[in-house]
Amino acid sequence: MICRSHHQLIVSQTKLLIFAVSAAALSPLIASHFEVPLSVIYSGVLCAMVWSQEIFIIQYKFRPENIDFTRRFKDKYTGFNSIILGFMPHIISLLIMGYILFEIEGSPSTNGWLVLIFSFLTLVRILDPLLGCISAHEKISWISMGGYVIVFSFATSSAIDPSKLELYPLPFLLMESILLAIITFTVLNLRMAYYQKYCFGEEQSLETQLKLVLIPLLLLSVHQILTIVDTIDLTSILKR
Repeated sequence: MICRSHHQLIVSQTKLLIFAVSAAALSPLIASHFEVPLSVIYSGVLCAMVWSQEIFIIQYKFRPENIDFTRRFKDKYTGFNSIILGFMPHIISLLIMGYILFEIEGSPSTNGWLVLIFSFLTLVRILDPLLGCISAHEKISWISMGGYVIVFSFATSSAIDPSKLELYPLPFLLMESILLAIITFTVLNLRMAYYQKYCFGEEQSLETQLKLVLIPLLLLSVHQILTIVDTIDLTSILKR
């Protein structure tokens, strides 16, 4: 019964992942067809997929484990500390959105507000697994928390400047689809890995999920390296 249940969970995650990656890959085509900025379409798609994972996988499929995690969190942090830490993902997300608003000149457009709202809702759910890291019985794993934030920052930064996709010998639209699909795959897998390891106590899940994330991260690192090389003036450095 346990094996069948575990198998059903894997199937559910796989189905969600396939749908999410497909939706991300189609985002450039949808944006082009409806003449809507890709940033709006993709931020909406990623938000919908992260929340779908939260609702149908975390809250529904892992409901008993999620209840145990909530109980463990409230046992370790009580009163005001529990409230503050529980809303920490929301607080951090608001601070990030506030910083972005502070940095831009003037008020965002309607599309800009949509991107900010989608980004805030996505970031809240992305930061949620870190609550598992601080509620574990053992000492808080700051390294694991830092690694989580770094990987997500690295993955999302790969999509910020799509103009660099012109470096590849493939159609621009195709490269956009591939890049967004890889980022979505990485985000959902790593989020699930941390949930299973630190919130639900499944010791073997982190290593398994990280193996799935390793290849997408390698591809993203190649993209980042090409972007950096294209930006640097190698001629002035090597011929100085």
